[in-house]
Amino acid sequence: MPDTSRPEREGGSCADSQWVVVDEGSDLPWVTATHGGACEVRSGPADSPKVTLRADLVSFVKMIAGAANGTQLFMTGKLKLSGDMMYAMKIESLFERPT
Repeated sequence: MPDTSRPEREGGSCADSQWVVVDEGSDLPWVTATHGGACEVRSGPADSPKVTLRADLVSFVKMIAGAANGTQLFMTGKLKLSGDMMYAMKIESLFERPT
């Protein structure tokens, strides 16, 4: 994700997004931190995430590979959100989608 981040699209926002990937019943938390035009990804839970996104491993991989988008996954119940819904809708635009 750091390689595909588009800091010019950030619009000055600074946030930690919590991703919880569910694999074989286990929660695997990751944090995407976008601050000051930089993006950092680290494993583990976020202290105070602006949004938490939860998906099974297959749905998550499809989303980051560009085979599915977050809105479609959310509408079909494969991506669950808590926190700032407006920011969640902006997250995909902060990264260049793979082709």
